[in-house]
Amino acid sequence: MKRSIAVSLALCLSMMVPVIFGQHHAHDAQKKEAPNNVVVAGVKKPGRIELPLVSFEIPDSLLVDQNGKQLKFYSDLVKGKVVVVNFFFTTCSAVCPMQGRSLVRLRQRLGDRLGRDVFFISISKDPQNDTPEKLSQWAKLYGVGSGWTLLTGEPPVIKKLLWDFTGEEIGQAMHESMIIVGNDRTGTWTATDGLLLPGELVKVIDEISRSE
Repeated sequence: MKRSIAVSLALCLSMMVPVIFGQHHAHDAQKKEAPNNVVVAGVKKPGRIELPLVSFEIPDSLLVDQNGKQLKFYSDLVKGKVVVVNFFFTTCSAVCPMQGRSLVRLRQRLGDRLGRDVFFISISKDPQNDTPEKLSQWAKLYGVGSGWTLLTGEPPVIKKLLWDFTGEEIGQAMHESMIIVGNDRTGTWTATDGLLLPGELVKVIDEISRSE
């Protein structure tokens, strides 16, 4: 059932939104284009993702950030915010460094909006190896600052988050460059390619931010 829900979310988003949903990481990021608009449907409600083919409550799982601080996923990080969520692992040598650099460029483009209007949430797919110390090292490498939270936690907790949002398994397997952008105030969510140019990603974020 869980696989069905997660896969349905991916299929639903990919059909409903004219975005590049998880393009292969080897593609040239310079050639990617953003959607003209964000299309959503279903009953939109804070704390939930509601689409025609999927419905689930955003979990309030207990996680640990790069500073060793315990945080609740929904109530501390998502509730009432516009968020950009992605999954990665610190030892990844393929898509993760590319996506990390893309988020750095997006952070620079957003300027002081990051940590005020928009928040980044990067969750490790490899909780058995990605300790807070390793997340902290990765954070220093990529210049992670205010408004960007790196997370790890107990494997069952991460597994549920990953399954809900992407339909993928935890571990060091190859994965796509998808990011999930959501506005919890309006319950509006979409997904796009995390390797889009910063200006194009800002367009997606602005569409979600203005959603009613």
